Amino acid sequence: MHRNALERGENQPCMPITNSRCLRVQFFEPVDGQTDYYFGSVKAIYARFTPAEIGLTLGSLYVKRVSETKPVVTSKCRITRIEILRVERQSCRGE
Repeated sequence: MHRNALERGENQPCMPITNSRCLRVQFFEPVDGQTDYYFGSVKAIYARFTPAEIGLTLGSLYVKRVSETKPVVTSKCRITRIEILRVERQSCRGE
């Protein structure tokens, strides 16, 4: 089994890990050949897809408040907020 540096306890001080969130749109039927799309904001979803393709308007999605524990499910897709881990971009020189 492959383990990452965090699982091995090898987090380096010059590589702080931060949490970010993104939105996963999982279509029930493929759209342009794929079912999963990832976005940094709700508005970005609607820059790529129409409300008809999502099955919900932008305003309605804002009202429903997508979270990690409360996905929004429409007739076309499931929208979930997911957490991703990031390494902050910074220089390790001079330490």
